[in-house]
This record gives sequence, structure tokens and C-alpha cells, in this order.
Amino acid sequence: MKFYMFIIMLILSGCVTTNNKDAENRHNEIMASKKATEDYCNKLFESPTIKPLSKLGVNINASKLTLKHFTNKNKPTEKEKEMLLEYSNLRSLCRQKENIHYKKYSPPIDPSYIILWESSHFDDDVLLIKLYGGDISYGEYATELKKNFFKFNTKRQELNEIVRSRNIAARQNAQRIALEQRRISAQIFNNTMKIQNENNRVMMRSIFQNTSRTTNCSVMGSFINCNSY
Repeated sequence: MKFYMFIIMLILSGCVTTNNKDAENRHNEIMASKKATEDYCNKLFESPTIKPLSKLGVNINASKLTLKHFTNKNKPTEKEKEMLLEYSNLRSLCRQKENIHYKKYSPPIDPSYIILWESSHFDDDVLLIKLYGGDISYGEYATELKKNFFKFNTKRQELNEIVRSRNIAARQNAQRIALEQRRISAQIFNNTMKIQNENNRVMMRSIFQNTSRTTNCSVMGSFINCNSY
């Protein structure tokens, strides 16, 4: 019985360790998928057919835009429009890969992030359409792209705080549940040991009562004195 209860306690106490290990493996799996997605997209955007767009402020991270990009008053030429079209196609391939990653791991990736990313993509698409149609210059495109980038980062930081608070509350709740499980397990173990000890006492009493006794009697005149043991 003691060994059996020890195994139960060991299994219950090991649940927390197992869950932590599972969470770590899941995190590593997500990060590996994220890196594979990023490598895939980076390779797409390194295509020689769209490389000239980087100097024009299109195929470039918004954080790297410079004053030269913002003040460019030129609009796309026909050759540049062909590159913009190719850039749009490659970007769509990248987003398809990103969607597979994010939706596969949501949760644990909070669905709110997916909504934010899709909204940001829509804003960028509208800008690219305007640039391709000649409605705005490269400088105007770069300026609006920078605004979108700032808006996205601001909302992402706000979302990070919301998700962080939510995760803290979830962890605290999980800790409370784990502590309650350990308390219940300990109580079960203690109760079982009490029952076992009581059963042992009843058994020993029964054995003692059922043990055969020896009786010796001695006669002294008219008196008989008997002792049993």
C-alpha cells in the first residue's frame, strides 16, 4: 500500500515537470517554424528581379527608410511597375507561408496578433496599389509606409501588455491548481495511511484475541486458583 501511494504521489508531483517540458518543446517547435518562415521570405525578397526596388524604398524594412526615400518625388516607370508587380507576387507567397505558421500555432500564439498582422498587411497593400497606379510618388509611399510601421508597432506593444497580463493571470491560476492538486494528493495519502494503520491495529487485536491460551489451576483446600496465559 505504501509503495502504491508513493507511486501515485510521484506521478502527481511529476505532472508539473512534464507540463514544463512539454511547454519547452512546444516553444522550441514554434521558434524553429518561425525561423524557417523568415528564411523562406528573406530568400524570396533577395530575388535579383526586385533588388532595384530597395533603393526606391519599397523592398526594404520601414525602419531603414531615410530622408532620401521620403523626398523622392518620382513615380514608377513602366519597368519599375513590372518589378512592383513581381514584388507583390513574392510578398503574397511570403504571407501564405506566414499564415500557415501563425494559424498552426494559434494557440499558443494569441489570435489577436494574427488580426493585427492581417490589418497591417491590408494597409501596406493599399499603399502598393496606389504606388503601382501612379497615384502617389515613392516619397509619399515611404512616408505612409513609415506611418503604418509606427502604428503597427504601437498596437503591437499595447497588445503585448494585454497578452502579458493575461498570461500572468493564467500562470497564477495554473500554480493555484497545481498547489491544490498537491494538497489533495497529500490529504489522500494521509487518509490512506490512517486507514491502513487502523486496519493494522484491528488485525493485531484480532490475532491477540484468537490466540490459544494455557490455563494452570492449583488446589488449596477447598479453593481452586486458575491462571490463564
